[in-house]
Amino acid sequence: MTRQAISSAQIDAFIRRGLALLVVFAAGLIGFLSGVSVTQRPGLADAEILAKIYYTLALFVLGGLDLGTPTGDPLWGRWLLWFAYFGAPLLTASALTEALLRAINPDRWRFRGLRNHIVIGGSSRLAMLYLRRLRALGNRDTVIIIDERTDHPNRVVAHSHRARWLTGNMTRDSVIDALALERAKRVLLLTGDDFANLNAASKMLARAPALEGRIIAHVGDLRFKQLMTKDSRAGVDVVNTYQIAAVELVETTLLPFFKKTEFRDIVVFFGFGRLGQTILAEVQRRAPHSIDSIVIVDVFANDRVLDFADQVGFLDSYSRSVIQGDASSLNTWAQVEALHDFDKRGPAFLLISGDDALNLRIALRLSKRHVNAKTVVRTYYRSPFAENASKRVGFSSFSVADLIHDSLPTEWFT
Repeated sequence: MTRQAISSAQIDAFIRRGLALLVVFAAGLIGFLSGVSVTQRPGLADAEILAKIYYTLALFVLGGLDLGTPTGDPLWGRWLLWFAYFGAPLLTASALTEALLRAINPDRWRFRGLRNHIVIGGSSRLAMLYLRRLRALGNRDTVIIIDERTDHPNRVVAHSHRARWLTGNMTRDSVIDALALERAKRVLLLTGDDFANLNAASKMLARAPALEGRIIAHVGDLRFKQLMTKDSRAGVDVVNTYQIAAVELVETTLLPFFKKTEFRDIVVFFGFGRLGQTILAEVQRRAPHSIDSIVIVDVFANDRVLDFADQVGFLDSYSRSVIQGDASSLNTWAQVEALHDFDKRGPAFLLISGDDALNLRIALRLSKRHVNAKTVVRTYYRSPFAENASKRVGFSSFSVADLIHDSLPTEWFT
């Protein structure tokens, strides 16, 4: 098992328990050393110090030795011994009770002393990006990451950045109860499951209303995002990292390309998942009359086109073609190239599937076949190979992780 980091709250609790134990033990020993006797051990007042230490320790054993009541002088010695008589078994009983409760619900006790901590739901790549930047900025707040998998590969990354791991479902009441949310600084729900993020956000806000405005839920589905953004009563800050990347790509790459050409452009999407759909939605918002035609190529193209039509809607100002197939197949690209004369009108090829290597392979081939095209390649993390190839061959590359990293709101880290 990976060793858990010891929090300051756990250290404080250990120190308090140790001090209480020391005070009670000292009271009992000083009481015996003062000359006070006990009714069931009349010779104890004259015994050697080791015997008095032994009987003082016996006070902490529940149902232990019956020493009888303190008697004799001095009065203050009897009071110290009475204090130890009551204090020792109470400390023992509280320790046993806590041990039992820890066995029943260990996570709740593990995090009970936390305050001003940060809770991250999920161990996604986005969660790790946030954690890395948080630590890079010098933030030393306690971070708890919730994930259902004990063997998640990112657990090692989390521990290397001093984050604590809680195995469980973040929508479960038992998990939520363990998080000390009423004392948390911020909650970020960053799994890839939109419904789980929103469901957990609603439950957490109901449990800790003071967190209103400090719960961040990632929502990739554009419809969910629009509904939650319009609902000002939700009390949850809904974010879409695909939109962050899409806005940056459209602003820095596509709009300059549209302005440079004298005609309305053709845009070819290889990959029409959430990132591709968000890019098209942003283009429709920012430059609706710059597009003459779009081509969508995806293994699940038909279903994803229906999703976009239902969530956002295609404009009537351009035509569209949909090709469902494997983009690594030459036959698929033969179908794409049969649609338009790309040598006459260089299109914008957006290679934005989730397969970075495939994006690069297609970019290398298209850049040679269509020199007038604007080819844009997506990788999730920064790729030195992609950057070098783009300079040699002449296509553009961008890292989703870099765009997100640079665009995360500063208030998330304070």
